[in-house]
Amino acid sequence: MNAGLQEILVLIAAAVVVAALLVLLLRSRKPAEPQDDAYIRGLELWLAGDRTGAVDAMRQAVDRDPGGVDPYLQLGNFLRRTGDARRAAALHRSLAARAGLSEGKRQAVALSLAEDLIALESWEEAGRILTELQRRKPDDPRFWRARYQQFQGAGDAAAAADALKLAAKRLPPPDGDAFHRDLALFQLDRALLAVRDGRGGDARKLVKDALAHGADEARAAYVRGLAQLADSKAEDAAETITAGLLASPDQSELLLPVLQKALLTTGHYERSVPILESACQAAEAPPSLWIALAML
Repeated sequence: MNAGLQEILVLIAAAVVVAALLVLLLRSRKPAEPQDDAYIRGLELWLAGDRTGAVDAMRQAVDRDPGGVDPYLQLGNFLRRTGDARRAAALHRSLAARAGLSEGKRQAVALSLAEDLIALESWEEAGRILTELQRRKPDDPRFWRARYQQFQGAGDAAAAADALKLAAKRLPPPDGDAFHRDLALFQLDRALLAVRDGRGGDARKLVKDALAHGADEARAAYVRGLAQLADSKAEDAAETITAGLLASPDQSELLLPVLQKALLTTGHYERSVPILESACQAAEAPPSLWIALAML
């Protein structure tokens, strides 16, 4: 074999060795995870209930793409929901100050910042942000939930109720239905507070509004009966609670004490027996109602 051929063979062998080493090196190196993968993994971990893992993954997404919007936005949301609203607000403020955000992104950031401020009980600043967002007639349930919470936190119960009404009116099912239910419960709570404050007229109006939005009949009867007792209308209270008990005997633990108080006030406590006998005939009558009847 001549020297030239030997040299060629050596070069070929060296090239093969180098190629093999490169293949091994590339196989041993794990490819860097793209920012999108870290972001998606963070969302998946959050949905799976791993909040710590979700926050860590979202931090990685932010580190890999400092100029991104969605990773910053979601990291702030995750921090707020895990109890660190102050850091969430700082993130969202820095994001809101960026130039070049689309209108949709800017509104999303503003809403998240408002939610941070609500968690921090900064009602006034949150209110200013939400008022600005409301001018755009938002159809996001998150916005209306935040608007309600902000008014409620600021002590404006009437405005909070109006926010629930607007949400119930504007949003399609199932979101609109959920706000109807929330409004009914909220108005009943307000009615109960009105009774305790001696504002019987306000209580009656609030109960009527609650019923218009699908409030539970038994709970409405309970609040109305208390309002009538507070207005020294024990006979009316007895009739209201009796009707509620006969319609919903399964709510006897709520209604029976009010009925007994009303009947004692009227001086006709003996009427408890026939009322309870009638209520016990219903298939849904609980054992406690039979026990109450037996003890009379």
